[in-house]
Amino acid sequence: MSTLREQFDAMARHVRDPATQPGPPGIEARRLKIYSDLVYNNLDGLLAGNFPVIRKTLGDADWQALVRGFLARHHSHTPLFTELGRELIAHLQAEPDPRRPWLAELAHYEWAELGLQLSDAELPPHDPDGDLLDGVPALSPLAWPLAYRWPVNRIGPAFQPTAPPPDPTLVLLRREDDGRI
Repeated sequence: MSTLREQFDAMARHVRDPATQPGPPGIEARRLKIYSDLVYNNLDGLLAGNFPVIRKTLGDADWQALVRGFLARHHSHTPLFTELGRELIAHLQAEPDPRRPWLAELAHYEWAELGLQLSDAELPPHDPDGDLLDGVPALSPLAWPLAYRWPVNRIGPAFQPTAPPPDPTLVLLRREDDGRI
């Protein structure tokens, strides 16, 4: 390879997808495996911590395939670890799983808890003693009304629906003063 950039690009392609992308020439396979395993294991750990229901519901083989596919094919738009969950949601929306059409919504539902915890939104000015009938209610940015086509609050290893119910699943997620969701 003639340039350092070409070597870095080959290394990045290999680390993202070691099964189909060769590493740069001149680096032994054992050393390349260390890097690809390190990246995969870190990503796996971060995603598993943010999406425990999905992790448990998919099982080992399908979870690993999801993480490998995300790493190989998704091009993140941010380097921030806190945004990794939204990047996985974008990946699942771009590449829906026909066996699990609820997967992207479940991912959003699981991410929303972390998203609300990390939100730096503040309550708008309001009169806590005001009259709701005379005043204008202020919507709290720390209360997220969410609507899903699938019953995301019930999906898990023992319940994986094959068709959405006739009515949507409505959830109000809120952050308390002490930070609890």
